Amino acid sequence: IKVDPDAVMIVPRMRSVLREFTGMSTYIVNCNKPGMVPMMFGSVEVFSRKSLVTFFAKQDECLTGLGWQAWGEDYFMGKCLDMLGVTKTDQFSMVSDGVCKGVNCADPDAAVFHPKKDSDEWMACFDQATAATVVH
Repeated sequence: IKVDPDAVMIVPRMRSVLREFTGMSTYIVNCNKPGMVPMMFGSVEVFSRKSLVTFFAKQDECLTGLGWQAWGEDYFMGKCLDMLGVTKTDQFSMVSDGVCKGVNCADPDAAVFHPKKDSDEWMACFDQATAATVVH
């Protein structure tokens, strides 16, 4: 898991969300913003161990086979893993992202909230998120 510093992650919720993917070769597509193809947004990037083993063994195929130079790392990793045959898993409720479809720190199903740019805002979101009841 790669999490941006301006993202609030509630670790027990993330564990609960990811448990079902244990042992798979997959990465998580976490944004289905209207008007866009669903993709992994970079505020939180989730890769299984097996998917990263594949990436590190075959990354040269992506570096030489994709026109990646102007892409962000999230878009590159998604396109690369797709090219290498890694399964993508749609999981749109684990991230509440203002850049995707909006952020709501009271969402009891989300495990990550983004963006929270200053420490007071970050802590307020953490407090609100951890006070919310988790529905699972």
